[in-house]
Amino acid sequence: MNFFFENRKREWKAMLSLWLILAMLLAGTAISSKF
Repeated sequence: MNFFFENRKREWKAMLSLWLILAMLLAGTAISSKF
C-alpha cells in the first residue's frame, strides 16, 4: 500500500513537470509569433 502511494506521488510529479514543459513551449511559441 505504501509503495503504491509513493509510486503514485512520483507519477504525479512527472505529470506536473510534463505539463509545465508543455505550457512553457506554448508560451514560447506565442511570444515568438507576436514579435
